Amino acid sequence: MEYASPPAPDELVRRHWKPGVSLLAVLHAIQDEAGFIPPEVVTPLARAMNLSRAEVHGVLTYYHHFRTSAPPRVGVALCRAESCRSMG
Repeated sequence: MEYASPPAPDELVRRHWKPGVSLLAVLHAIQDEAGFIPPEVVTPLARAMNLSRAEVHGVLTYYHHFRTSAPPRVGVALCRAESCRSMG
């Protein structure tokens, strides 16, 4: 899946942040739209959610699911689980 260039950081935050929504939910929504979390989103998101930039950055880097750069055009996943191995 190819992604267009993401909207402006303030626009992404405005679209996805609502009072009472968790930081994780907002980060997932931004990544679903843009394909990754642009680093420029951290400051406006922290400001909107009344968090420090360090808190937002900490969540963003703690979970391996979040990307801070555009994903590669082609992704390869290797399943090493028992069920996959039994199927060859």
